[in-house]
Parts: sequence; structure tokens; C-alpha cells
Amino acid sequence: MKYFLITTISILLVTFNLFAQYKGGIKFKSHDHDLESRTSLILLEGAKVNAEERMVLTTDILFNKTRKHYFGYILRMIDSSHRNIDIVYNYNNPDNYNFSLIYDHDITPIQFNFEDQESALNEWTTLVLEVDITNNQLTLSIGDQSKTLTLPEIQKFTNLKYYFGANNNPYFKVHDVAPVTLRNIEIQLDDLQLQWPLNEKAGTVVNCNQGEAYNGIVNNGIWLHEVQSKWEKIGSRRIDGSLFYFDEENSDYYFMNNDTLYRKGMYQEKAEYILTGNYPFFNDPNIRVVESQKDEVILYNLFKDEFFKFNLKSKQLVKANIHFPHKKSTIQHMSWVNKKNSELYIFGGYGNYEYSGILSKVDLNESAYKEINFKGDIISPRYFSGIGQATSGHQYIFGGYGSISGKQIAHPQNNYDLFDFDENTRTTKKIATWETTDESYIVSRNIIVDTLKQQFLALTYDNHVHKNILKLKLFDIESLSVKTIANTIPFEFNDTQTTVQLKYDKEYQRLYAIILNRKGKKTELNLFALDVTGNTYSNIIEKEVVTAENDHIDWIYYLIGAFTLVISFILIKIFVSRNTKTNEVPVQDKPQEVKKPEEKVIQESIPAVTEELEEVEAEDFMEDNKMTSVINFFGGFRIIDQNGKDISNKFTPLIKQIFLLISLSQFHNGRGVTVEQMTDVFWNDMPLKKARNNRSVNIAKLKQLFKLIGNIKLVKTGDFWNLEFDQTVTFPLFELKVLLEKDQSIENLKEITKILKNGKLLYGTDYSWIEEMMAQITNGIIEKLYNYLTSETLSLTVKDKLKISDLILKYDALNEEAIHIKCQIYTSQGMHSMAKDTFEKFEQEYSLLYNEKFDLDYNEFLKSDLTSNQI
Repeated sequence: MKYFLITTISILLVTFNLFAQYKGGIKFKSHDHDLESRTSLILLEGAKVNAEERMVLTTDILFNKTRKHYFGYILRMIDSSHRNIDIVYNYNNPDNYNFSLIYDHDITPIQFNFEDQESALNEWTTLVLEVDITNNQLTLSIGDQSKTLTLPEIQKFTNLKYYFGANNNPYFKVHDVAPVTLRNIEIQLDDLQLQWPLNEKAGTVVNCNQGEAYNGIVNNGIWLHEVQSKWEKIGSRRIDGSLFYFDEENSDYYFMNNDTLYRKGMYQEKAEYILTGNYPFFNDPNIRVVESQKDEVILYNLFKDEFFKFNLKSKQLVKANIHFPHKKSTIQHMSWVNKKNSELYIFGGYGNYEYSGILSKVDLNESAYKEINFKGDIISPRYFSGIGQATSGHQYIFGGYGSISGKQIAHPQNNYDLFDFDENTRTTKKIATWETTDESYIVSRNIIVDTLKQQFLALTYDNHVHKNILKLKLFDIESLSVKTIANTIPFEFNDTQTTVQLKYDKEYQRLYAIILNRKGKKTELNLFALDVTGNTYSNIIEKEVVTAENDHIDWIYYLIGAFTLVISFILIKIFVSRNTKTNEVPVQDKPQEVKKPEEKVIQESIPAVTEELEEVEAEDFMEDNKMTSVINFFGGFRIIDQNGKDISNKFTPLIKQIFLLISLSQFHNGRGVTVEQMTDVFWNDMPLKKARNNRSVNIAKLKQLFKLIGNIKLVKTGDFWNLEFDQTVTFPLFELKVLLEKDQSIENLKEITKILKNGKLLYGTDYSWIEEMMAQITNGIIEKLYNYLTSETLSLTVKDKLKISDLILKYDALNEEAIHIKCQIYTSQGMHSMAKDTFEKFEQEYSLLYNEKFDLDYNEFLKSDLTSNQI
């Protein structure tokens, strides 16, 4: 009954976890909108809740960049006696604090500023308001900053109401709304715990996890789930020629119309006149624009050997005539500017039935052209590639369409490889290749690279289709996975006449899809925007925003949840009923359990052994350690804090890697990792001072996360960073280290199995630096298990040996000795079909991996003496 209930509860927890994984949020409309259109979020207005000893409010908060940054209310909390606690926000005002706490109509000394204005606009942080009535204290914490005030007396609160943003309460009416985004509001009132995840997709109801009696109301809110799953069309126009330039830094773009250059701000209703007149080349359909320095762009026309530097503010134009010898094969080439040296790089293109593989450099200071020979890996001739800035001096080049020979008639194909071009050494290195699938695609002219997370974003579309769709995809460089984000954008693809660009507005946290279709001397421009509030585009994936392709997923989850509840209820009822009946029957009269034929054969052949590994399967590692914090690398990367909460997602990719490097190094040498080793892995391309600063910042973040876990510390002993923790922290990796060094015993084997059964070590984790470490650990595990498998001193059952074999194969799917023993066991039990099936699956995997046939057939394999073990 115990194990049955554990299993059933586990199923229920997994099911409900499907609902819990979604993270949404409400974006507040502030001073950019009319008074009546600003956001109001109201909680507990009619619930009549009280706080006699303690009240704690916690929420995740993000401060939005807006064109106007007036002061506004984040929260007004009031009770039946009209006492109020207000949190007021005033961004970037030199005369006032960014945050002020008001208590009972008076400004308190709890006031402070952002430590880092920039990060405050780009990162989620935690806001905590705590009222300790017993000790008469108020505390406000935002991020790492916290202030506490002790008052003469704080009386208990009755009929509490919470107003976020605007409200129409007769005594506390306000419409000065702070430009914020909120998610995951939690309120503790003495023993009452209430949570509002704010993960709805639409409507005005804010659901409370503890029941509809505590539901809130939102008016004029922007649900992140909704806006982050749909592209919004924000502009469409016809322009002269093909001159178009998007200025990411200032959130505006430039275009030509009737011989006039205009600038249009993304948040302006009308375009702004820039200049008119003596610039006829601006209307040329072959003109291209790339960014050079701040407020300066490079305009060039390869067909006319014309290159210009144009200052967008001063309107000064500097022209150079530089002969470009490869005019016939430059359509849809890719280009970028090395801002440091004022050099224009040009690669690839198409024309005259040929694809170009030429890399050229144009020195804009010396007015000189130079062809560059590839150093390192060669990029085959192609066009429609995407380019994106990686680290300083490095450009990532992805995909395209072309052929190895450069000839259009010689097997042209789509390419899905990623190259790193080093501008300093002019060396090209292939760093990843995605597999070819049924879905062929090329990418936008621009890709957006996140080197910290080893990912990039691109708009993809099929270059073999006219009636086309754009898909926003996230490419993971380490795992080679590809994920589609948001809904698709329909458009017409006209080969060399179509250009697609992807831009990221960091200030206002939006992505822009830009589609340019040239038709004669005119170009059709269409602009789409996607809200990515929450720092960067990758937060969309982390929050698992519903896309047009999986918009039905909630219904599936609800059906699964309902089905699971019904089945679980029936099973529990049946089991309880059976258990009750069983208790009424004498033991000797208990009916025998019916076994499947194959299971029966094995069970009968197993000698009676006091201890069996089978017991381990009924145990759950996390359950056994529910009173301690857990750092588990088996089955993935999972961290459970001292309160039993999974905080794995608080570890950013870099912090996670640093933690793994220290842990695995300490596993191997017992000392940890040196500063030099850490720097060489993560910051080897940075100047020493910058690397030191990055290291210090990330070490500090890791230490803060350790405080959430419990009694674990990151310490420096001599030159080595290592971990110290006590018995309140369960760390299976280091438990395994001790077990692998112990002598053989049934108990030791049970403990090893107990750890390994949770899953493969760091499943799904793949970093270049980790391969050697993982190989050493894996070899140690396999060697220990194999020694048990072939032990002559321990009386292991046949079933135990099958379990050990499967554990070995989990880490080495082509381990011949483990396969050999499995086949011997099956044949010894008369299960010849299972033995042959096991061997044939091994043969298939062997052939796929090594591209050659295994050198023994089935009968030869069985007769071979791979081990000295006799079954």
C-alpha cells in the first residue's frame, strides 16, 4: 500500500507540475496611456482577510523602459481603518529616491535607489514587503537591497486589500501607475498562504491557487502569455529603391520616399523628415546599408563601385570609389562592418548561375579593396546566409543556400552549419552543424547571438516556396536543438527580390521582423513586433510561452490531469478494497499472484538470497531526503532547497557551468578548480581585468544561490575553489565517490544502484569542457558495476545481474560485456527470442555508430568468451 500510494501521489504531482511550469505575468500600462487605460490589479478586495502577527508580500518584478518615466504606485495596501502601506516608484529622478515606502500616510526612512539602473530594466528581481506586527517592524527588500524600520507600535490589520497600479478606492484613488511587470504574487497572512501566479492568457480574472474566493481582478492589463506568443503587425508602406536601415540603439528606422529620406520612430505616429535633394543614388534598388559607428552608416552599391559614409545626425556624406571585381555574383550577399578598423566585409552571393564563396574586405579609410583567403575552415559558396555579432571581434555566420563547387547546376542545397569568423586573425572555425530534415530553410539576413547561453535566434523560411511563412527559431549550439517560438508570419518569397531581417530592441524589449519585397524601383516594407519583456528573447523559452503551434496544449493538460485524477481515485479505491478483504482472510488462504510466463521462469531460477536489489526500485531518492536540501546531477541538473522547493531554474547557464566545473573537479582531485582553470574555460577570450571582474560577479551570484540551498559554502583553499557542506545537504555525486572506493558488498551495491537509478549523470548536459571529466566518471561507474557483475564472492541473483547490466548499458549502450551477459541470462532461462532481440538491437546501434557491421554473428557472439563469468 505504501509504495502504491507513493506511486499514485508521484503521478499526481507530475501532472500538476505540468500546470505549474508556465510562468506568465502582467505588464502594466503606465503614463504612455490615457488615465482610463492604465492597469489596475486588485487582490482580496472582498475576501475580508486579516493579519494579527505577520504579513509578507512577495512578487517577481521587472521595471519596463518607457518613453516617459514619471513616478507611480507599485502597491497600495489598505485595511478597514484606512491605514495604508504604499510602495512608490520614481525611476531616474536625481532629486528623489527610486523607491519610497509610505506607512499610514507618512513617508518612512525606507527609501533607496537602484544599484544598477541598467540591469533593473532588463532583469527580473524579487520584491518583498514584510510587516512584523509582533515586533513592530516594516521591511522592504528589492533584489539584494533591504531596509527595516522599527515603529512604536503596529496594530493588527483587518479586511486587507491590495491595489497594484491604478485604483478607484474612494479614499486612496490613484492613476499614477509605475511602468512595471509583475508575476508570481504570494501573500502570507499569519498562517494563511495565498498565491497568484499571474499566468492567465486573457480576461480580467486573476486566479488564486487557493480557490476562487481569493481571485483578483485586473483591468487594462497586458498578459505576457498573450503578447509573447503572437507577432503584431506594426507597419506597412511602399518605399523608393531599397534603402532601409533599422537603428536598434534608437528604436527607429530610415527609408526613402519621393527623393526624401525619412526617419520613423517605433513609438512615433508620423515619420520625420531628414533630408531631400542631391542624393539620387539613395533611390537605387542595389543600394545596401550597414551600421558603422554610432550615428554613422555605410551605404554602398557594388554594381557601381560606390561606397559612402553617412552621418545620420550631421547629414555629412563622404564618398569613395572602390573597384569591386565580383559584381556578377553578389546578389543577397552578407556584409558587416568591423567598427574598430572601419572595414567592410562582404561574403557570398549569387548571380550568373553561380554562388560566390569569396570573402572580401573594403578598407573605408584607405579606400582599398582586398580579397581574403580563408584561414581555418572554408565556407562553401552560398547566399542567403545570416550574420550575427558574437563576442568582440567575432562574427557568427549561419546557413545559406549554395553548392560546394559554386555552380548552380552542381547539386545546390541548403546549409545548416555555423561558423565563427575571427576578425583579428581572419580565421574561420566551424562550431556546429544541424542535421538536414524534411523542413528545408534559410534564415534572416541577421541572427541574434547570445554567446553566454550559446544560442542564437533567426527567422527561418523555405526558399523553395513562394507562398511562405516566417518562423522565429531558437538554435542551441551545444545541444543542436531547434525550438520554434510564437506564431508564424505569412509572406511572399520572391527569391533574390526578398530580404528578411531580424532586429532586437533591448531598451523596449521587443523583436522586430522586417520583410522587404522589391518590385521594380519600389519596395514593399512590412514590420512585425514581438514582445519579449523579461530581459532577453530566451526568456520566452524559459517561460514556455504558448505558440500558435501548441495553442491547444492547455486542453491536453487539463484532460490528462482530469483523466489521471479519475484513474488514481479508482485505483486507490480498488486497492483499499482489496487490502481490506485481504486482511479478513488468513495468510495461508491468500490467493497466489499470477505471473507472466517469462517472469515466472526467471523467478523460479533465482536462489533464495537475503538481500535483493529489487527493494531499491520501491524507494525514491528525493522522498528519502525530503528533510534535507538536495543537489542531484543524476537524471539531469536538479537543486532542491532547504524548504523542498526546486530552484534549478535560478541557475543561469553560466552559473550552472561554474558550479559543475567546481563539483566535477573536486570529485576528481578532491581539491576543486583553480582560478586559472576557471578563467581558461569561461573567459579565455577576455582581457585579464575583464575576466577577473566577470569571475568575481559570477562567484558572488553562486554564493547567493548557495544560501537558498542551505549549509553549503563555496570556499577558496589556497589556489583552489571548492565546496564545503554538511549532512543537511544531500549530494549524491560525492556519495557515489565514496561508494565507488569501498569494497564490494550487497549493501554497497544497493546504495550505488539507488543513486544511479535516478538517471544518467547530467543527462542532457553537453559542454565541450565537460567531456573528459564525464568520461572519467563514467568509466569509473562502469568499471565498478562490471566488477560486481562478474564477482565470484557475492551471490547475486539472475535478476540482480540483469539490473546491473542495464545500468552499465545506460552509460555505455554498446558495452559488449554487458550485452553478452544479458544474452547468456536470457538463453539460460529459455528466453531465446529476447536474447536474439537484445543482440539485434545492439547490432543496429553498433552499425549506426561505427558505420560498419559487428564482426560476430549471434551464435558466434554467444559462444565467445568475452567474460570469465559463468551464468
